[in-house]
Amino acid sequence: MRDNRTSVDATSASPGPPLPAAIYATLKAQILGGHYPPGTKLGEEELAAQFSISRTPLRAVLGRLAEDGLVRSYPRRGAYIAAYTTSDILEILDIREVLEGLASRLAAVNMDRATLMELKALFAVPEVRKMRKDPSVLASADQRFHAAIVGCTRNGRLRDLMAKLNDQMQMVRMRTITLPGRLDASIREHQDLVSALTAGDPRVAEERARRHIRNVRRAVLEHYRDPQSTEEKRL
Repeated sequence: MRDNRTSVDATSASPGPPLPAAIYATLKAQILGGHYPPGTKLGEEELAAQFSISRTPLRAVLGRLAEDGLVRSYPRRGAYIAAYTTSDILEILDIREVLEGLASRLAAVNMDRATLMELKALFAVPEVRKMRKDPSVLASADQRFHAAIVGCTRNGRLRDLMAKLNDQMQMVRMRTITLPGRLDASIREHQDLVSALTAGDPRVAEERARRHIRNVRRAVLEHYRDPQSTEEKRL
């Protein structure tokens, strides 16, 4: 008989059902990885059986995912994978523009040579070829790129703010990376930002980081907002 239970990397070596923290990490990785399309219902009965866990700790897991902005729960209806509206995405991009710009300005004067080489490698020719074949490679590189910049800011509060938004930004990233014209434009914009960081120019680094996010915002508006409709699309 086939075992449909999901393998979870539990932190305990003791036998028994996986810890709620491990289930949370597994579900979160699956959501961010696109395993569940936006709007998918997360059935409690199915998940409880899948992870060999009772419903009470499972509901706590779903509550944490809701706090992260990855799941939305409705009374008497259950939990669903978050389907962001155009306005949701624009709000996240507005915040990201300010924070990414600040992070790039600070990183321009604090970044070490090893991190610069890492950023250059992420958008070197061999990696760009992979990105053009598989946009998820760009999504992964983009996340690592901006995380490295934030790590060089020497500003703990900024890192904390970015960490709180990171999951929602990843959900947005997965929805915008394939918009028409954005893949090649995004590659160029990241390469331009690397040049500013290499030059150690905080003003230019901030402007290029903000311009990158503004260009994503413009693409979202052009592709998803219908001027003839009063309804918002869900992404």
